[in-house]
Order: sequence, then C-alpha cells, then structure tokens
Amino acid sequence: MSAPVGAGCLRMVLTLEAALNTTDVGGGLIQIWLAYGPVFTEIKPLGAHERQRAHHLGGEITHEITVRTHPQRPVKSGMRFVNGLRIFRILAVHDGEELGAHQICLVKEDEQ
Repeated sequence: MSAPVGAGCLRMVLTLEAALNTTDVGGGLIQIWLAYGPVFTEIKPLGAHERQRAHHLGGEITHEITVRTHPQRPVKSGMRFVNGLRIFRILAVHDGEELGAHQICLVKEDEQ
C-alpha cells in the first residue's frame, strides 16, 4: 500500500488522452488521440533501482503518476498523459491507497 496522497500534492496539470482507432479516406486504419481534458497529477520519476525492478514487470517504467479517481473519466492502461512535448504512456493502473480516492499510474515516457 502506498502512502496517502496529501492535500496539495496534485499540482502538475497533464492532459489525459485515449486512443481511438478510425479509418482514413482510403479505408486504412489509423489511430488518433482524443483529449479527455486536464487532470491534476503528481509525477514521481523512478530511481535506477526502482526502474530495474519495474523492468522485470514487463516494461521500462520511468515514472509514477498519481491522479484523483474520477468515475466518469477512469484512467486505464493504453491511455496516455501529455504535457507539451512530453508523452507518458500508461502501462498499468492501480488503487494505491485501497480507498478508491486516487489511482497510481505506472508510465513510460516516450522519447521524442
């Protein structure tokens, strides 16, 4: 279980996006990203030891991003957070406090 999220910790505003598969004019499949809107988050970069452990879980996790749970806008793996040119792909999501108030997203920052 993670430590409780304190008041004022969710200060970084990121845009939550979900992938949508659609067809182009030629009938080919393309993926576009729909913005769900801004969310207040806390971003924690993972240290080298944490990244090594996370790599054994199936991917290189670079950051933990905490968000407040929103029933109408659930965060799921396969979505992403965007901050300017920075893109964080969500690999896994779990309830860190086991209270349902916040979700912890394990993400990988894409290199541009």
